[in-house]
Order: sequence, then structure tokens, then C-alpha cells
Amino acid sequence: MARKQNAQARLQRLQEMGTAVAAQQVATACEILENEKNTQVVLAALEILAAYPAAAARPVLLRRYAYYHEDGVRRDPGTYIRTAIVNVLRQVAQPEDVPLLEGAVTTYEFLPPGRSEVASLLRSAGLVALNATDAEMAGFYAVRLLNDAYTSTMSGEPALTAVRVLAAQNQTLPLYQYVTQEGSRISEVVAECLRNLAGLPVSLLPALLERFGKADDEVVLVGLFDVLIRHRDYASFPGPLKATVKGFLAEFLRTTRRFDAYRYLVTMIMAARKEDLIAVLLEVAAAEDVAAKVEILEAALRLRNRDAAVRPVWEVLQERVGRLAG
Repeated sequence: MARKQNAQARLQRLQEMGTAVAAQQVATACEILENEKNTQVVLAALEILAAYPAAAARPVLLRRYAYYHEDGVRRDPGTYIRTAIVNVLRQVAQPEDVPLLEGAVTTYEFLPPGRSEVASLLRSAGLVALNATDAEMAGFYAVRLLNDAYTSTMSGEPALTAVRVLAAQNQTLPLYQYVTQEGSRISEVVAECLRNLAGLPVSLLPALLERFGKADDEVVLVGLFDVLIRHRDYASFPGPLKATVKGFLAEFLRTTRRFDAYRYLVTMIMAARKEDLIAVLLEVAAAEDVAAKVEILEAALRLRNRDAAVRPVWEVLQERVGRLAG
């Protein structure tokens, strides 16, 4: 009981320091981190250090990480504390910390009773920190984690982070390999790869459209919309390819009942301000009579209802919204 009360007192002490200077907060957080074992208090101390990165905190961060890593399943089940430590350490890490970060990137832990793997977020955090410290090494690990057999089907991690690291390094070949490989893949990761292939050679786009254009997964479709509409060479697409893209988008707008993907596409077309795609949208919108779609279209076109081409269609939709609602 006394230990619990002491932990609560330390937590309250942290929460009452909102007006203290940063150095005092860092010093107190380091003191708590050095001695405290209560998970809630440790995480609160790490929040302080995340808000006020300080090189002085690095030694205690390294010691605490080593402590939890010695017996991770018992001392830090789920890797929440180690993940928080690595997120803080990323801001103050030194080249000599690379081995620790490599260790984080390669940590796998399994908890009973189902023996499910629980360290995916730690691998993600380790990769981000490693990328800030040794980008070349991080690139190698990112390729590995892109196809991590224990990627979480709930969060998509660490593969999602691997995609973002590789994209930031302009390493798109592994992303293209991921979306074109056979076998099961995680939808969120496929979509993230697609949206980061906006510099893909134009001649490869028809194959992607053929592969994913009839996908049942809205997340994947959103990624496909991204790569097609935001492609850096869209303006210079060959005529047949541009006609194919516009035809695909128009058909989707006319026929789909996947309203989340529909809303995303409509919003994306309006935001991209590609007049040829807006013309496609206006043509489809003028004939639309599905209530959910009409509402989405009316809200999107309202933002440009002063444009001469947009206003007549928007007025029709506005009237249609009222009629369908009645």
C-alpha cells in the first residue's frame, strides 16, 4: 500500500509541475525515471522528457531501456515502456546508440496465453529512431520490416513505418515490389505503398490500375486514387492512359456503393484542382440521384460554387438534397 501511495504521490508531483521551468521538469523526470518502477509514473516521466528533449536525459534513458529489455515479457509486457523510451531517445540519440536501436528493430516478444507477438510498435519506434541516427542502416531494416511476418493486422506496424521511411529516402523499388508480389498483403500497407509511388514510371501505371481497379477493399482503392491523381506526371499522361484513368474514375463514381471511398475520391478531385477531372466529376454529379452520394457531392461542390462551371451543377444538387431528404 505504501509503495502504491508513493507512486501516486510522484505522479501527482509530475502533474503539478505545469508551470515549472523545463530544466526543473527534466531533472525531476530523470530522477523519477531512475528510481521508479510503477508503469504509470514511468510513462508520465517519459511524457515530460518527450516534451522537453534534453541530452542530459540520455544516460538514464539508456539505463532504463536496458533494465526493461533484460526481462521484457515480465517487466514491460507489450513493450509500451520501451517504445516510449525509444521515442524519447530518438531526439537525443548518438551514433553509439545504433546497436541499441538495432536491437529494438529486431525485438520480437510473445505473450501468453495465445503467444501473440506484441513488439510491433517497438520495432516501428526503433526504425524511426535509427533513421534519425543512421539513415543508411535504417534503409536496410526498413526493407526487412516491410515484409515482417509479424506485422500487426490491426495497426499495419511495423510495415507502415517501413514504407514511410523508405519513401522519405526515395527508395521506391521495395514499395513497388510489395504491391506487385503475389500472396496475402495488408491493405493499409498496400495503400501506403501506392500513395508513395507518385513518381512511378508512367508505363507501369496501367498494370497497377488493372491489378487494383476492381479491388473490394476501400483502403486499397484510396491508395490507387492517390497514385493516379497525384502522380507527378499526370499532366503529361499519354492520351490513351489519361482516357483510361478518367474512365475508371467516372465508372467508380457512377456505380460504387462504397461511400467512404467515394467521399475520399470526390474530395481529392476537388482538392487536386485538375480541371479535366473536375469536368468528369461534374458530368457524373449532374445525373446522380443516390441520396448519400448527392449529399457528398453537394458539400464538395459548395466550396467552388462561384465557379461558372460548378455553380449550375451545385444548384441542381442542392435542390436534389432537399427533395431526396423529403
